[in-house]
Amino acid sequence: MWKMIFGATLWSIWLCRNEIIFQHKVFSLEQIVDVIKIRVGLWVNAYCSQVNVLDVFREPTAVHLKKASASSRKFALWTRPADGVLKFNVDGASRGKPGPSSIGGVLRDHMGKELILFSKAIRCADSNEAEYLAIREAFLTFLASPWVHKYKLCVESDSMNAVLWVVNPSKVPWRLRCIRNHLENLKAKVAGFEVVHVGREANQVADMLAKEGVGRNNDLLWVNED
Repeated sequence: MWKMIFGATLWSIWLCRNEIIFQHKVFSLEQIVDVIKIRVGLWVNAYCSQVNVLDVFREPTAVHLKKASASSRKFALWTRPADGVLKFNVDGASRGKPGPSSIGGVLRDHMGKELILFSKAIRCADSNEAEYLAIREAFLTFLASPWVHKYKLCVESDSMNAVLWVVNPSKVPWRLRCIRNHLENLKAKVAGFEVVHVGREANQVADMLAKEGVGRNNDLLWVNED
């Protein structure tokens, strides 16, 4: 495990160095650490498929390379989308009514492969607004992705209110009408999609990403380019 962490750290720093020099990109220390943890997760998952990438992202040094750990079983209720469909699980978190808030999400294919991860702080909001903004972020991110013209989209959220507002926009509270109008425009640009409610047990990865976004200084947006 430590060899993977060491190798991923060196490789990630080298790649970031190349992007800074040749593409004039700017990285914060927090972003580089996030990239390293994601790369370690992908390498560990390739070695031991029972280990989830997000388990490694949360605590790399606590992961043990063994079969069917309790931490891997907690993701069992998540179901893969059909071939030709990508599934975006999203969640919102808020520390108050309203209070500091954040959103997170993970896009996966029919094999369960992580394609996109995001975790970001948003404005002061309540939980319902955060959940609604998380769904909007899923549409925004999917539309900007290389898969937008090749796949249909399924968005899953554990918020019944947010899902209701997407399915029936007339139910959106007046204070959120600007978000609704933007989301309706985004929906019109996606060829095929559905937004469905799921239980929290099936949305744990998105829940973790959302909670880690509270107070985050730099947004995490990772795209699997392999």
